[in-house]
Amino acid sequence: MSVFETHYVQSTPHTARMLRAVMRFIGMKKNTERNMLLNRFKKTPEAVPGKLHRSCNISVEHFYGQKVWTIRRRVERAEKANRAIGAAVNKADPRAVWVSETPLAARESDAVPILLYFHGGAFLEGVTKRHWLLIEKLAQVWGGAMVFPDYPLAPEHGCRDIQKFALALYHDVLERYSASRVVLMGDSAGGGLALSMALELRDRGERLPDALILYSPWLDLTMNNSQLAELEAVDAILSVQGLRAAAAYYAQGAPLDEYHISPLYGSFHNLCPTALFTGTDDLLYADAVRFKERFVQAERRAAARAERPCNEPVKCGTEQTYPDLFFYEYPGMFHDWMLVPLLPEASDVIKKTITFCAQRIEY
Repeated sequence: MSVFETHYVQSTPHTARMLRAVMRFIGMKKNTERNMLLNRFKKTPEAVPGKLHRSCNISVEHFYGQKVWTIRRRVERAEKANRAIGAAVNKADPRAVWVSETPLAARESDAVPILLYFHGGAFLEGVTKRHWLLIEKLAQVWGGAMVFPDYPLAPEHGCRDIQKFALALYHDVLERYSASRVVLMGDSAGGGLALSMALELRDRGERLPDALILYSPWLDLTMNNSQLAELEAVDAILSVQGLRAAAAYYAQGAPLDEYHISPLYGSFHNLCPTALFTGTDDLLYADAVRFKERFVQAERRAAARAERPCNEPVKCGTEQTYPDLFFYEYPGMFHDWMLVPLLPEASDVIKKTITFCAQRIEY
């Protein structure tokens, strides 16, 4: 039986409000829109930060001509990472031991948790310094291997090429780490890509990831939600016009309402456990809510067919609890705030992400 949880996170985003004011002052929204309209984003990935090199073992390979980094926390850092996780996960739970003690020379097939992460950037922008900051934060508490691709970008590559690359990399990860649990994760456009991959894998009858984590995901590239005008007024980063241009670059003539492009239009039965994090001042927030509603409706239909009761939301203090979907809603937070490590809300997302994974993956 599925369980759904909606968490309305209590937050006083003072720092976030100041950052949003700065973004408005420097004209970040106009610059982002211009870069989307004219395809002016930087395509080449930013270099791996030195701090990450010092704390992790990092290898880079080329997969179908694209860089793919594999990042593993050094064994001598394991005890520190375990203490960090202990603050987020019940220490009495053996699954809370989330840092691998496997020697560095271990074979890649060893059973460690794998995090496959797809970055955002409207399918137009390469890996940024902000993405490396997030990877650095995740590496502090993730005990297995992290696989981080610089995947092909639009408009040089269309949606079908990008998805073909992403699925091929996923299959390569399964082959390399055959005994491992795999978590599929992404932010913004990368979050939408991760969800569309899971839908495609399910429809093919192939192995699904063990968990799916979506940060501020871009789920509907049609950009036709009636609430977008209201949200655009408060979003300091994204615009409808800019995202419509990016969607056209990515789709390259394919219908935007296909679930391979806009996963919101897929069917959400028999998916892996999913955690979605969204902020109420994000232009993409309305479609995240629609995803939650469609997920719940799919479960109710399945329950009716099976003639069993469906889990209804259960009020728990300030949280509404619905498992297969955990929906975290942060008031006042802007798009992709998880990539800003100075924000306490970003640290909270990391803790909840690790807790979600540790409670669902045994290895």
